[in-house]
Amino acid sequence: MARFLGPLATAGAVAFALGGALSPIVVGCAMSDPADLSPSVDPSLPGLDASNNPLPAMGDAARPDTGSPEPVEDAGSGDATPTIVADAGADTGPATAPKPAPGEVLITEVMYDSLGPEPGSEWIEIHNKATSERTLTGLTIKDGANRTHTIGAGVKIAAGAYALLVRSKTGAATAKVPASVVLYEYGTGLPDTGGVLLANGANGAVSLLNGPVAITSAQYGGWYSQSGGSSVQLKVVSDGQGATPASWCLSLNAWATGSDKGTPGAPQDCP
Repeated sequence: MARFLGPLATAGAVAFALGGALSPIVVGCAMSDPADLSPSVDPSLPGLDASNNPLPAMGDAARPDTGSPEPVEDAGSGDATPTIVADAGADTGPATAPKPAPGEVLITEVMYDSLGPEPGSEWIEIHNKATSERTLTGLTIKDGANRTHTIGAGVKIAAGAYALLVRSKTGAATAKVPASVVLYEYGTGLPDTGGVLLANGANGAVSLLNGPVAITSAQYGGWYSQSGGSSVQLKVVSDGQGATPASWCLSLNAWATGSDKGTPGAPQDCP
């Protein structure tokens, strides 16, 4: 028995001789080298030295590169906020609607001889035949005397919509044109003799151009001698019909009590 206890029995005898109880003994953990008594360093705890004591603060130059981005401090709030870089390839929203190709947007009605004050009560109806929205910004309105107006920013027409380009919003309201169908005013701030004018005579015409390319046109001059108070409407809503007199009709019905005759902002009602 003493042979197996060996050093353990000796330690017990020494403790007994000193008159004290033997401290708890862990069997099988005898240390053979004093170096084993040195403290171990936990590598998972950053900022500690070999004795597990805190290291002194390091400047940015001495800070090790961990490969991870540092948070950026918000100078206004003091909060550490991560820097977010936008993805250059991210979708930023729908693209701008294209300009119409020839025949996609048509002039479908022209009020060139209103019973109200002229030219303020003149208007041009257009219809978008395309299956999606089209932008009119940058297109040119041209009358029969080659007077022009370039349509301003932010003017679009929805797919299938009918809408009016009016000489004057005030004049259109006086003529009882519904405000909801007025898309654009092309005579803002102009005298009665300036800008695009819808002539009542033989040279009466109006076109919508994209640069030199005609999108649509209506050469109505001389077709109707008794058109006062009535618009002319395109009977056949298709490309290439604007210059053909047989494709047009004279409006016969008033759109409101006391108004001129026509269908502003609505499909034609030609017989």
